[in-house]
Amino acid sequence: MNTFEEPAFSYSSKPYRPSIPKLPLPRYRQSKVSKDGESITPLPVVPMTVLCIIMIGEFLSASVAGPFLFFMIEGFFRESGEAEEGLESKVGLWAGIVASTFFLSQLLTSLLWASIGRKHGRRVVLMSSLAGNTISLLLFGTSAFAFPLLLIRFAQGLFNGAVGVARGVVKDVTDTTNEQRAYALVGFCWGMGGIVSLPSVLT
Repeated sequence: MNTFEEPAFSYSSKPYRPSIPKLPLPRYRQSKVSKDGESITPLPVVPMTVLCIIMIGEFLSASVAGPFLFFMIEGFFRESGEAEEGLESKVGLWAGIVASTFFLSQLLTSLLWASIGRKHGRRVVLMSSLAGNTISLLLFGTSAFAFPLLLIRFAQGLFNGAVGVARGVVKDVTDTTNEQRAYALVGFCWGMGGIVSLPSVLT
């Protein structure tokens, strides 16, 4: 009688996968510990970068046209053959109208952007704001007539009306441990936009 027995092999349905040691997270993604011993969640880099760009762009769009707006409108009047008498007062009047159109449009469309954000998502609102703000700024610099300039300035205020939605997004991308830091960063970027645009206002 043959007493030799073949060894039993057990086959597993799962393939063998060697364990890979986890690499440490970058420092900006590592959780910090507060004085109370509570773990502080790091701020999300991409969402906060987009929000900061929107906040800086809003202030820049509002004030970047200041240095050359009077010269643009004066050039429009001179090309149309406007008389020199009373030209300065007309330029000042239309410059004030064009500049204030931005803030009027922003006031009228801020609640509209909030409604669109609730219905279609805030990401759509933020991406539309960035794209529209970029295009309107390019068109503003290449405008050759006063009436299109007024419409483009209205469009700038329209797309920058989403700045309120951007502030509200901070609540969605943060928690109780880093919410205050996020709001402080957003406010800092808005103020930084005013500092960057200050030379254009004083020119």
